[in-house]
Amino acid sequence: MRLRVGAAAVCAALALAGCGAPASSAASPFTDLGSLAAAVRQSLGKTGTVRLIMSSKSGKGSADVEVGLLYNGPHTAVDLRLSNDSEVRMTGETLFFKPPSAQSDSARRWIRFFPLAADMYSKAFWTLAKQTAEQTDPLRTVDQLVQAGELTGSEQIELDGRKLTHYRVQLDFERVSNHLIGFIADESQYRIRTRLAGKGVRIPLDLWLDDYQRPVKVVLDQRPMARFDPDETGSVLTVQYRRWGTPVDVAAPAADLVDDMGG
Repeated sequence: MRLRVGAAAVCAALALAGCGAPASSAASPFTDLGSLAAAVRQSLGKTGTVRLIMSSKSGKGSADVEVGLLYNGPHTAVDLRLSNDSEVRMTGETLFFKPPSAQSDSARRWIRFFPLAADMYSKAFWTLAKQTAEQTDPLRTVDQLVQAGELTGSEQIELDGRKLTHYRVQLDFERVSNHLIGFIADESQYRIRTRLAGKGVRIPLDLWLDDYQRPVKVVLDQRPMARFDPDETGSVLTVQYRRWGTPVDVAAPAADLVDDMGG
């Protein structure tokens, strides 16, 4: 899946910040990223749920993912549904995958991956799952945004009939690279880090918050990476947040529909 899970994690952390948000406030926009991040951090609750739509567009095509995200202390549960009708469910130490709808019905049984299995497919899925779980920790991500970002502008606007605050942030690639490319193959990470090292690459992030300091929309533009790496086309990730507080039940599929991989 070409959609960058690490990039999405930056946005997902901001989404989780809206859970358990305080009463609506029409205060003026924050003037520095530290104050903005402090307000986001204050909004965090011990339990949070959100449903969102992620869209990624690049020179190689586009991908859409519907996500249900549950965060509760050290536990993260994720339900990802791709536009090709494949699905990934990850909760605790259990990971399930359903192949795309283009495959025959017999091939669309769920596959369960075990965390300690030695086969390459189990290792690949669990590497991705563990990194996703770690990188969607909202406190960790907010801290990295403070360390790697610069707030360059803000304005109060109206979007789709809602009054929002639009923040513009520049992220230092070298400081936030683990979020953006930390999940891809080691050789690809090395190539990208080597080519972009010392180039001062900045990644634009646009964030729209409502009066509850809840994200409504985030756009992360990774195209500046392509200026120094011809193997990268650069992508633009757009996240739209919906249904705050809606229960997210990441349940295991029925046992008779599951085959084990690496068990």
